[in-house]
This record gives sequence, structure tokens and C-alpha cells, in this order.
Amino acid sequence: MKLHWGYGLAVVSVLFAAVIVTMVSISMNREVDLVADDYYQQELRHEEQIDRQKRSADPDHALAVTVRTDTVTVRFPGIHRGTGITGSIHFYRPSDKKKDFTVAIELDSGNVQHILTASMIKGFWRVKILWNDGKADCYKEDVLFLQ
Repeated sequence: MKLHWGYGLAVVSVLFAAVIVTMVSISMNREVDLVADDYYQQELRHEEQIDRQKRSADPDHALAVTVRTDTVTVRFPGIHRGTGITGSIHFYRPSDKKKDFTVAIELDSGNVQHILTASMIKGFWRVKILWNDGKADCYKEDVLFLQ
């Protein structure tokens, strides 16, 4: 039995339509989280954020974020010892905003803060650190991958 080329064209068209309908239904049923609920207000304050990031790029304000198997370590430079650094460390999970959490900055005598990762899900995290050294606000954003 020999099929006409029109049947082949019809089969390909039907399969293409089925794939498109499947992809549309999957994307319509997928939950989409905004980066932040107050993104419009954050955009209005964007210039302030740029200034904070510029200050944190200064070597006097540079800090280091490292990941070990069970802790995330945030190390502030020694120049800030005894200045009473205040602020917060926000852990942002892009795939699920219900997993986001914030920790207040509480440094030990070596200007270091350790955050345990036992309750954190493995995978991609974005760390947003906002601190004040008594003179100015600074901001640093870093990417972590927990294994």
C-alpha cells in the first residue's frame, strides 16, 4: 500500500499542532513567582541601590562569601572591626520564593558570620547582603550553589 504525500503532510501538521497545544497547556499551568512583591517601589529606589553597590566595590568595604559543606561564611574586612556593622543577609531562591529567608548580621570577633546550610535546599541561591558600617549603606549580591 502506497501513501500519498498529502497524508504525510497532514500527519506532520497534526503532530505539530499537538506539540504546540501541549506546550501551551504546560506553560499556562506553571506557577510564576515575581522576583519581589514590591518590585515597582524597588525600581523607584534603584539609583540608591547603584550607589550602595559602588560603595561595596571599594576595597575597604569588600567582603567575601564562601560556601563549605555545612555553612555559608560571610567575611567582612578587618577595617570594620569594632564599627558596629548592622544589616541583613537575604537568601533568595529563584525557583521557590517560599524558601527565601533573611538573617540579621551578627559578627563574631573576627568580623565573620557563619550561616548553617542544613535547612537550605540544595541548588542555586542568590545572596543579597545589605549592611551599614556606621558611615554609609553598602550592598553586595552573590550567587551560591549548594551541593
